[in-house]
Amino acid sequence: MMRCCVTAFVFLAVLLFSVTALAAASGPKKTNEDPWSAELDAFLARTVADGAWPGVVAAVFDAEHVHFQRAVGRFTYGIAPPESPGSVPKMTVHTVFDMASCTKLMATTTAVAALFERGLLDLDEAVAHYLPAFAANGKDAITVRNVLLHNSGLHADPVPCYAVPEFGCPETSRTTGAQLAFSCRDKCEAALMADTLVQPIGADYMYSDENFMVLMNVVGEVVRRHALVDTADLRADCVAASPEGAQSDGARQCYFEAYTRTLFRQLGMTHTGFLPDRALWRHIAPTENETQDGYRRRQLQGEVHDENTFAMGGISGHAGLFSDLGDVVRFLRAWLFAPAAGGAVLNATTAALFVAQQNHSQSSRALGWNTNADDARDHGFSYACGTL
Repeated sequence: MMRCCVTAFVFLAVLLFSVTALAAASGPKKTNEDPWSAELDAFLARTVADGAWPGVVAAVFDAEHVHFQRAVGRFTYGIAPPESPGSVPKMTVHTVFDMASCTKLMATTTAVAALFERGLLDLDEAVAHYLPAFAANGKDAITVRNVLLHNSGLHADPVPCYAVPEFGCPETSRTTGAQLAFSCRDKCEAALMADTLVQPIGADYMYSDENFMVLMNVVGEVVRRHALVDTADLRADCVAASPEGAQSDGARQCYFEAYTRTLFRQLGMTHTGFLPDRALWRHIAPTENETQDGYRRRQLQGEVHDENTFAMGGISGHAGLFSDLGDVVRFLRAWLFAPAAGGAVLNATTAALFVAQQNHSQSSRALGWNTNADDARDHGFSYACGTL
């Protein structure tokens, strides 16, 4: 499938998801040196030496201990990042990454699961129940479950992309490169509500960023209706993007961001969030060099790589989150080892529901998550797009 906008490959998450099963199977223990650590060290060094990526970080852990934690390589293959002129920093276990499509899991799926557990969001309710404008053009029967499973019938990406001149965002007219701004947020939201179907609802699986843009709006609307965050906690620049302020349709984005901030805080994830402060950019691994051409016309460091999210102001349900190794471990522990009751964000029953494969004949997908069902479409952990 040709993607309208390229999403950065997040090697951090791939390795974490690959090795977590090994850690979980080993059971809680504490040793000075696990026998497989040297082999994993050699593997990580080989991937950097072979040019798979300029640098990588990885961890192996269980519910109680981190058994292995490494950082190998550097930020780039040689071009100094803009926040570190004249040098290429080494990767560290504290390096922050653009999490790209892992945003779908870490922010959006987790928010949906938390609201579901509280009885505030029904997976089999129509999206239009929460977003009435979404019913346009035959989308009235799409459910929350459909968008979680990527069988909603929506486009894979917006057509046209929000970052191309024909869509008409103000920033695309800058000859010096687009800047992060919320100036096109309401236009993007209106286009999403008015979108059309490309296939019948529920008929087939197609991995789609639009599904998680929709979920961002659903989460934001539920959070606003139930006053789950104080309006004082909303980003002022996000709210100011619409004349109606916090009551505008576009402001659902602001409520989504504020609610995920609350969830991350409850999980002890202190280095995770959207739109990192400029002072932190030097600690963030770059994603792409667009200095010769492209939408931004600069090397991207500290700014979201995904063009659609960038056009929306840097916050979306499908991309835009930044995080580091320690916080990803905390996030995965919350899902892998969720308590029977009383979890900071979700309990074991909710976690089990969301990671269970839903329709084997259609795809390997669970709710938001993917599974390792290699004989199902999307091929489980084949590292295809969206399989993280």
